[in-house]
Amino acid sequence: MLEKIKNNEINNLVEILNIKLKLLQDIYDLTRKQSKMLNDEDVDSFIKIIERKDLRIKKINELDKRYKSNLKEIREEYSTEDLNDIKSSSEILVLEESIQEILKNIYGFDKSNRERFDVEFNKMRSSMVDVKKSRKVTSSYYKMPTQLGGHFIDKKR
Repeated sequence: MLEKIKNNEINNLVEILNIKLKLLQDIYDLTRKQSKMLNDEDVDSFIKIIERKDLRIKKINELDKRYKSNLKEIREEYSTEDLNDIKSSSEILVLEESIQEILKNIYGFDKSNRERFDVEFNKMRSSMVDVKKSRKVTSSYYKMPTQLGGHFIDKKR
């Protein structure tokens, strides 16, 4: 069946997978940087990296749509439902395995980062609560009287 499928169509699928793999490698690198940002307690940079990762994820979603669309067209054109016929190109299989491997790595790092972030966030939240309590105590203790100085009231009028 593979002989029937044009090399151009296979090359389109391979190109999409290569771009996706590159974007996933970028996300992996950014996820590792996030881990460093958590160690340095650099929240602003951490959030900027999240935004950069989000842009790449959106691009990956678009690529996935293109990939599925191309597969569907190939299925319809060559009257095959068996994906193994289409994906029998060793290059496609190698790319898909690489993508799965990097996704596992990203998931592991991201899960670890999320847990560490939650711990740090809870510490920050508890310290904020402590600050609010101490402000309240301080403002109650050092409460300034509302009336400053004496007032003279003239009763003759």
